[in-house]
Amino acid sequence: MYRNKEDIIKSMERVEWYKDYSDHPDFYSTFIDHCYTYIEQLKNELPQERWFDIQYESLIHDPLFVKDRSNFTVKQHLPNKPNGPKTWRNDGYIRTLEK
Repeated sequence: MYRNKEDIIKSMERVEWYKDYSDHPDFYSTFIDHCYTYIEQLKNELPQERWFDIQYESLIHDPLFVKDRSNFTVKQHLPNKPNGPKTWRNDGYIRTLEK
């Protein structure tokens, strides 16, 4: 999936993605570049029938697309758990989560 790099960075900043690992100002940009480089490498190695490109914007018209993401967090799959980077990878915290 491809999305505008600046939009990805804004989203990552909003949910503080990987802030428990790095606060380097270039981290997000470098991370995204690395991901897209890796995607291109995989596309070169995999048979073409094993992948397809999709643009993020093409999903907007899907009925399941969530337009208001203001309440999303890195742990958005866990209802009512808007915890920040200090607890995301805390082993004690992770063990207490309901599965």
